[in-house]
Amino acid sequence: MDESKKNELIREASFLRGMYYFLLAANFGDVPLRTVPAGDEPDGAMKGSSPEADVWKQVIADFTTAKNYLPVTRTAAEAGRATKGAAIAFLGKSLVYTKDYQNAEKELAALLTAPYTYDLMPSLKIILKKQQS
Repeated sequence: MDESKKNELIREASFLRGMYYFLLAANFGDVPLRTVPAGDEPDGAMKGSSPEADVWKQVIADFTTAKNYLPVTRTAAEAGRATKGAAIAFLGKSLVYTKDYQNAEKELAALLTAPYTYDLMPSLKIILKKQQS
């Protein structure tokens, strides 16, 4: 595998790991935190739960890595894959969960400026109309 493809997959994997641990920490708090395969850890599959604060640190680190390296946009053929904007949104939300409101505001404010084109729909009727079609 060429180096650029390998790096792209590592960045996307960082985003996905951050997202999954985000969901685990938000719903369960302390969970086993794995950053290497179970066979490479001394405790193997029997690793105990890590403190919630450590899980959030890993989540923030993963989203920061993804934010720094993922592309801003994807081609139509790659629709649905992780982007820089998604990483920033999850990073901001993670900072809100950890009560780091000042940094959360800074991260989330970036989504309202160029090159990002996110916006709210002008009316809920538009969304409902599309779903009924």
